[in-house]
Amino acid sequence: VTITAAIGAFACGKIGDSSLLGANLRTSLPTNPRYLYVASGTCYGGGVATSAAANTIVRYNLSTGGLDSVIADYTLSTPDSPAGIDNYDGDNLIVAIENGGTSGRIELVNKRGTGRNTYLTNATAMTGILRGIHYLSDGGIIVSKTTALEKFSSGRARVTAGANPYLSAPAAANCAASATTLSKVIELPNGNLVYAHGAAATNRIGIFSASGYNSAADCLISASITGPVATAVPTGLVYTAGGKLLVSYGSTTSTSNSIYAYDVNTTTSAVTGATAAYTNTSVVNGPTEMVEDPYDNTIYVSMGTSSFNSIEKFTFNSSTKTLTRVG
Repeated sequence: VTITAAIGAFACGKIGDSSLLGANLRTSLPTNPRYLYVASGTCYGGGVATSAAANTIVRYNLSTGGLDSVIADYTLSTPDSPAGIDNYDGDNLIVAIENGGTSGRIELVNKRGTGRNTYLTNATAMTGILRGIHYLSDGGIIVSKTTALEKFSSGRARVTAGANPYLSAPAAANCAASATTLSKVIELPNGNLVYAHGAAATNRIGIFSASGYNSAADCLISASITGPVATAVPTGLVYTAGGKLLVSYGSTTSTSNSIYAYDVNTTTSAVTGATAAYTNTSVVNGPTEMVEDPYDNTIYVSMGTSSFNSIEKFTFNSSTKTLTRVG
């Protein structure tokens, strides 16, 4: 399910009914009523078994938690699956459509359900299993997939690092020399990018230059930041309004599911102060996405584990770096 709230949007996670699988979350400025947008598509929760994708995008009323409407339905266009969503503008979501690993595309989907249109296709870049999408402050887009991060400019042109994707198999030790399961990416206020490397053997987060990864010097994180335990795999990222980095960890080991909070120095790219923000595995299991509501700074987290299929709401204390479940 992907989540976004408009507040915004979630993708690849699932929320609320049969559409709950995992989630990508996003939010926009408040309207009345405000909605949480959820894409139920292919998702990754750290290796846990997730429910089958409902392959719809729906919106939930944030005042009631109730389902408002289905705004896009991909069930008749197999194997199309909405793997990631983010806010594009006041009227539209931008959606990464997974298509069996061979011919993915980006769509614009109207938030009121009045239509959807292809935004871009690229036979070279949009291969591999798509994991998520992030709309950048410069109007560009980053798509995360199993083997790389691909960037497209505001003019919809592919942006490469030399002859390679924007980021692929980073060689610097702190960023992990592997190209597998690059599950999520977000942008810091200075334009640098944080990504989640969701492979079991290299379960870490990395920071790299806004110009892409051309050499080891573009790995900016000052020390290797791995999961709290070897079996914890990063699956979701949020840089909060209070300047903290939240990372969700999913795992086939039940006790390794959690959410951690970190301090980030945006000048030196040092990530420090790892704090267990939430560790109750009866609530958090197989998290696939997180989003912050800019209206009240609450945090929504989607759970992809097939026995959970839920979205949880939390308040976040930036001083103590802890989450409290709203329920």
